[in-house]
Amino acid sequence: MKIYLKKNLSKLEPADSEAEEVLKKWKQGDVLSCDIKKPRNYRFHKKAFALFNIVFENQDKYETMQDLLTEIKLRSGHYQEHITVKGVVVYIPKSISFVSMDEDEFNIFYNKAVNIVLKYFIPNTTREDLENEIALEFG
Repeated sequence: MKIYLKKNLSKLEPADSEAEEVLKKWKQGDVLSCDIKKPRNYRFHKKAFALFNIVFENQDKYETMQDLLTEIKLRSGHYQEHITVKGVVVYIPKSISFVSMDEDEFNIFYNKAVNIVLKYFIPNTTREDLENEIALEFG
């Protein structure tokens, strides 16, 4: 079961009527187990892809957006190490999909991605100029 809660001071409260109904089923003092994730912000996700589009359109090394994203993921450390049977270390990029990362994780990845873009792809650009360009692309 999945419900949404909001933080109010130091307590978690139902974020909507559905969550309120579910919580009414439990007695005062019941201990519940839950996994806490801050849902991703769709607009922030779109902003990140505006960044990736800007980089992709202004480079000629990578033929596909996926190739570019793989490079950014690897440079940001967003990968899993795999050791083959021959002992070779292979780096497998992790997903940045909505279901694989919460908002806080994606925010960390985004900030690393911006730093990578500024260092390796458009080194003569300031972060402020890049953010302004993203805002134009993002709308």
